[in-house]
Amino acid sequence: MSADTSNSSGNNCIPSKHTESDLYLTNTQLAKQVTELNAKLEQAHIRLNQEIVERQHVEKKNKIQEEFLQTLVDIYPNTILKAGCFGIVTDLNSLKAVKLELQQAKEQLRAVLDAVPGCVSWISSEGQYLGGNRHLADLFNMSPEAFVGKQLGFLDNNSEFVVFMRQFLASSAQTERQVVEVQVNGWSRKYLIAVQKYQQGSIAVSVGIDITERYQAEMEIQESLREKEVLLQEIHHRVKNNLQVIVSMLDLQSQRLEAQGMKEVFRESQNRVKSMALVHEILYQSKNFARVNLGDYIQNLTSNLLKAYGVNASNIKLELDIDEVTLNIDTVITCGLIINELVSNAIKYAFPDSTRGLIKIALHGGVDKYLTLIVSDNGVGLPKNLDLKSVNSLGFQLVNVLTKQLGGILEVRHGAGTEFRVCFAEISS
Repeated sequence: MSADTSNSSGNNCIPSKHTESDLYLTNTQLAKQVTELNAKLEQAHIRLNQEIVERQHVEKKNKIQEEFLQTLVDIYPNTILKAGCFGIVTDLNSLKAVKLELQQAKEQLRAVLDAVPGCVSWISSEGQYLGGNRHLADLFNMSPEAFVGKQLGFLDNNSEFVVFMRQFLASSAQTERQVVEVQVNGWSRKYLIAVQKYQQGSIAVSVGIDITERYQAEMEIQESLREKEVLLQEIHHRVKNNLQVIVSMLDLQSQRLEAQGMKEVFRESQNRVKSMALVHEILYQSKNFARVNLGDYIQNLTSNLLKAYGVNASNIKLELDIDEVTLNIDTVITCGLIINELVSNAIKYAFPDSTRGLIKIALHGGVDKYLTLIVSDNGVGLPKNLDLKSVNSLGFQLVNVLTKQLGGILEVRHGAGTEFRVCFAEISS
């Protein structure tokens, strides 16, 4: 029994071949596991170095908190001990600030456009809506987003606005404006449309302002103006006719007179009335009821005077040198009366015994809006010591009074005939 025990103890102390084989297998497995674990650790380390690391940094100088993303990529991905690495760092604070500013700018632009009391839209060169403001959308009971992608004529393909926009988009013009008629909820409205291309002509912005009330007011003013023009035309016509009646009455009255001197007085009065009637006749035939072309008026006035006195054109010639001047009715009538008196006086007294002669009338502009009227003749002339202010002649008295009415200065020059100069400015209306 002891021998068995002893043998058993001895056998346990001596390793058998079977035990060594087991140990070798165990060591091999452990080595393999260690190798696998090392490989896994290396792969984990590589993945760890490649992940995005977010960190916060407080800058000492300006104490601004910034966020950074750092992406790390191994320079030597196949080794456990790393010699170095490089990173891509992005400043998200700057990107966020730019994004915030852009968003604020968009919101501000949208607020401004929605506050504009007019229709604003963006249209591509192909005639497609790219956007619109709130006013435009409300006008047609739509949302601003509903316009995006719609064709230009989706509401009314034949409207004046659509026709105008298509012509503008097809042209080379960069900007245009036009008044168009737009149907809104069954009502006709007038809109002033201003358009401008940008982005090399690929997009056009359109701004439309409702001017219906102003347009109607302008139409009413123009209609009222036309009515007043017709009324003024009729007034000038009637004044001219009434003055002609006075001329005819004076003529009839003069025919009953026997004294030649009295007949002459009546003829002079007739000529004065005719000179005033001529102004109203010209205004009646003119499109401008406020101003008269002085050259045309003087031409007609002097022709009438020569006819009234029965002047033979071969004996007394008339020469005119008139600048292109238009004056108001008050100034023209006063000038006409002065010319009437001076030319009548020259016809009657400058050329006795039917001698040949020349009458010149000139009107030229000067400085400070002053004009100079010159009536001259090459006749016998006036006495050098003649005082026009004290002379007992109705014609010369009228010339003095009328010159004062113009606020002008009368000057008489003697020489080879007589020359009258009147320097004056237009009478204020």
